Amino acid sequence: MERLDQLRREWDFDRTRVMFICGTVVSGPLLHGWYRILDSRFPHTTNAVVVKKVLLDQFLAAPVFCVTSIGSIAFLQGSRGNELASIITKKAPVVFIADCCFYPPVQFISFKFLPNSMRVIFLNAANCCFNAILSFIAFKR
Repeated sequence: MERLDQLRREWDFDRTRVMFICGTVVSGPLLHGWYRILDSRFPHTTNAVVVKKVLLDQFLAAPVFCVTSIGSIAFLQGSRGNELASIITKKAPVVFIADCCFYPPVQFISFKFLPNSMRVIFLNAANCCFNAILSFIAFKR
């Protein structure tokens, strides 16, 4: 019981709130729309199509995701104007590099082997892992 009380005292509820809002209001809908577009334009699972989808995801969607994620997290923490722009400029490239290391293999598996109905569950699990990285970068002082 004492350990649980200590965990409650140490838990950063504001960080949890910000990450929850960012994921459910910003990132989730943005990525859902993007994958619907990508799947409708490239419905096949040949290696050439899968590689094309991974590259499009990484170099079109990922930069937008990185900027909107870092920007919305900073905004929810109270940053505005030049301070917000400075945070985005400093942290979005770091998130993009992490994204480039993490997501291409995840997306290859997703696009190549999983039906759309299973992709959501798979990507949500992967996103939970990546959100830990995103949270670390976003909240690092």
